[in-house]
Amino acid sequence: MPSLNFTQARVNALRCESGKHKTVYADKKCTGLILEVRRSGGATYYFRYRDADKKARQYKIGARDALTLQQARQLANGLHYQIASGVDPLREKRNRVECPTLRQFFNNDYVPLIRRRNRSWRTEEAFLRLHVLPLIGHLSVNAITLLDVLRVFREREKTARAATLNRGIASIRSIFNLAVEWKVGGIEENPAAKLKPYKEEKRPIRYLTPEQASRMFEAARRSRNPYLAPILMLLLQTGARKGELLKAKWEDIDLKKGNWYVPRSKGGKPLCKPLNWAAIHTLESLPSRQQSPYLFPNESNAGKPITMFYQAWNTARKAAGLEHFRVHDLRHTFASTLVRSGHSLYEVKELLGHANITTTQRYAHLNPEQLRRTSATVAEVFVETLLSGTLPPGDDIVSLRQPGLRCTTSSIGGRLGDLNLS
Repeated sequence: MPSLNFTQARVNALRCESGKHKTVYADKKCTGLILEVRRSGGATYYFRYRDADKKARQYKIGARDALTLQQARQLANGLHYQIASGVDPLREKRNRVECPTLRQFFNNDYVPLIRRRNRSWRTEEAFLRLHVLPLIGHLSVNAITLLDVLRVFREREKTARAATLNRGIASIRSIFNLAVEWKVGGIEENPAAKLKPYKEEKRPIRYLTPEQASRMFEAARRSRNPYLAPILMLLLQTGARKGELLKAKWEDIDLKKGNWYVPRSKGGKPLCKPLNWAAIHTLESLPSRQQSPYLFPNESNAGKPITMFYQAWNTARKAAGLEHFRVHDLRHTFASTLVRSGHSLYEVKELLGHANITTTQRYAHLNPEQLRRTSATVAEVFVETLLSGTLPPGDDIVSLRQPGLRCTTSSIGGRLGDLNLS
């Protein structure tokens, strides 16, 4: 390969050597820059380098007629910088050519995968299809940046709640996590990884009072939907999720033992829910018993369960003056009633089927009196040690246990001050 001191005039005058199909000339001034001159008269600048595996590579810069020598050298110097930074320019170029758009990756690869893996795939699919693809679906997967992703959420902020936006963040992270895992287009970083979650407002726990429940069931029994009242009653008496109940089959119900077997809960694990007498009575009165495999069959689609009852429910809750009460709040009512009646959070956790006690702890504040009684255990254990011999004349330990009583004690290795045991 002839090496020359390239000048613009010399480059323009270079020709293919006689008897050859092409001749390659190397620039002495810019390492790696070569000019391939063909017998046809055409000539092209290339950049030669070795990749991380020490293999010789050749990157096409451009035609001699389209670039000046100075421009070719500038581009070659830029490629030198990429290689020094650990980037393989030829691989990057190939990835750009082969990389699908986000829409192509979504339709051809991502959706088929999550349909098999994720039970709630429809929610994720809908967010990406309706809110992400219209804005950045045309971009190549490896060309999408954090700013592109932020543009999606700035648009969604106009109408969506913080909780909805956070679910969207999880969805968009998920699709790019898969792209990184599969190295789609050579992508190495998730552009949504640094998205910060939105601060969600803690929604108050809604639960029915007995008087509200009476109004609700009175309205439900007047509904045209014969299943509305028993559905609401079973949700209230079992604390089950709506989806669990609507998919329930008679083969999963043991009325003699009072158990309901849920083959797969939201957490992916089977559950065995105990049935109280009210739930058993409701089940025994269902017309579908011995008539359908499902507790609540779909009359218009034999062999399938009903999937929704919103219209009937919405009419009934409005008639009961409970417009803002949700079906899921019956689950909250079940849990809240147990906690306020003095049952432990562990018991409530097991009945609700929570995977983690942290989820159940949202109900802890509903029974402060139970916590007070629990705390009193320590006082009972140490009461003789702490107070015996320190009581003012006329007081005794028994009197201190009386609710509402206030006493002042003398010092026990220092002043105890006012002791309020109310």
